Amino acid sequence: MIKVGIIGAGRIGRVHITSITTRVPDAVIKTVADPFLNDETAAWAKSMGVEHTTKDYKEIINDPEIAAVLICSSTDTHSPISVEAIKAGKVAAVLLAGGQGTRLGLDKPKGTLNVGINKDLFLFEQLINNLLDVVNQSGAYVPLYIMTSDKNNNDTVAFFEEHNFFGYDKDYVKFFIQSMAPSVDYNGKLYMESTDSLAMSPNGNGGWFTSLIDAGLDKDMESKGIELVNVFAVDNILQRIADPSFVGATILSGADCGSKVVRKCAPDEKVGVENQSQECYIWQKKILISVFQIALWLEMVKMILLPEMQLVAGAY
Repeated sequence: MIKVGIIGAGRIGRVHITSITTRVPDAVIKTVADPFLNDETAAWAKSMGVEHTTKDYKEIINDPEIAAVLICSSTDTHSPISVEAIKAGKVAAVLLAGGQGTRLGLDKPKGTLNVGINKDLFLFEQLINNLLDVVNQSGAYVPLYIMTSDKNNNDTVAFFEEHNFFGYDKDYVKFFIQSMAPSVDYNGKLYMESTDSLAMSPNGNGGWFTSLIDAGLDKDMESKGIELVNVFAVDNILQRIADPSFVGATILSGADCGSKVVRKCAPDEKVGVENQSQECYIWQKKILISVFQIALWLEMVKMILLPEMQLVAGAY
């Protein structure tokens, strides 16, 4: 039997309490938390078989018996939590920018691509603008760590310096170089840079963490008291970086890891795919997912959830 915790007992919370108690036979709602909990709501929850009600969501987060957490509180309750964390210096951002813009017809760092129509607008510039939105909202800078590669590090650093970091305080920006790996074709044949040396390429976005450690920046994060890191790629200029609603929801859920995704337009759309196999649980004790998948995930969690791990669901 899977024990579930629900944060928020308003309309959406009641919908999911009803759905889980009536449609998911192998799940039981152990605790419902709502800061505005009253006697009527507590009595209703008890009538639905809820074991315990509280005003403190942390009771759910800290309960080792609860394997799934469903966030049903309104979105406007998420941002204040994140803003306080940013002001306290606990949130950082890591920009993955080790690639070249070759496929875009640019033999320079991808982030230097000019996508402006009526005026210059570079990928790096727009990403900084997005992050500055959060800086202006919170009144505090978010430490930014930019991963480059051997091939584009000098060009990337020079580009930021040339444009005065696009208005971002340079004291909050650090660069580090990701590791390289031999380039191969689809048959595994090695490419050669020259007759006596292998062609090397950045080892992919998955290498960001070990590369950051190799650069000693994990110690920098630790010294700053950073606890939450928003990792994002250079390609998506529409993304909200250190998004207060998303970061707040992740904090509120108690998740070790959160992931914000969008549905593919078509099955053959050439974009990255979120891995929903068992392997994606190996490094996290709690995972933040969409509430719309809760019934499916509650079913899956019985089959693949390791004993010491917890599943966390959130809605935004």
